Amino acid sequence: MNHVERHAATLSDRAAIRFDGSTTTWTELRNRVRALARALSSRGIGFGDRVAIITGNRPEFIETVLAANLLGALAVPVNFRLTGPETAYLLADSGAKIAIGDELGTPILVAALKDLPESPRLVTITHPTNGFELYSDLIDETNTAAAAPLPDVPEDSPALIMYTSGTTGRPKGAVLTHLNLQAQGVTVTRAFQYMDEDEVNLIASPLFHIGAIGSVVPTLFVGGTLVLHPTRAFIADAILDLLENEGVTSVFL
Repeated sequence: MNHVERHAATLSDRAAIRFDGSTTTWTELRNRVRALARALSSRGIGFGDRVAIITGNRPEFIETVLAANLLGALAVPVNFRLTGPETAYLLADSGAKIAIGDELGTPILVAALKDLPESPRLVTITHPTNGFELYSDLIDETNTAAAAPLPDVPEDSPALIMYTSGTTGRPKGAVLTHLNLQAQGVTVTRAFQYMDEDEVNLIASPLFHIGAIGSVVPTLFVGGTLVLHPTRAFIADAILDLLENEGVTSVFL
């Protein structure tokens, strides 16, 4: 989040994320992440808690990871292709206190509820559903970027739980620290020679995958622009058009 704060101060109106025709500037990203962090905090989310995310590729996925980490909480990306019972296992195993879905994830969360002894708090981004708060309401609870008291989050504290595929049994939660993610970001930044804010990185791979998350981090480092390909059928011509129209300099498919 320190990188987002820095870019909001120096690259305020430049594009941080472009998605399906919309643009989020660095200032807007900073403000939305802080607003979401305050909303999560008011709902009892704090240091060491788990925040599950089951969505397609969209800016809110990145906002949620950053907001959770700002509080010292752990983000738990969940594969939106899982069944209800499979999702219930991940939610229970991770101890998620809140789960955020969209049009892909919300129906799966509904299906998972019957297999959960206790439901986490539920939030939906684009699929209004009984029992779910609206993500936009969380963002709108506060409309300023004023800093709220936040915990001191050590670099070696957990930031992310990534679940394995479960090919030899139940999926296992691999815990990554803030330092793990920073090291991955530095490695990718150097390997692909990301230089500055003129980098434009297209991500078409699902964000619930560690490879895609690892491709987000370098762009956050250098202040470039993330172009998120919506989660829909892969059409080569559409990707080629996106590469040209957005001036993409790197891509993770």
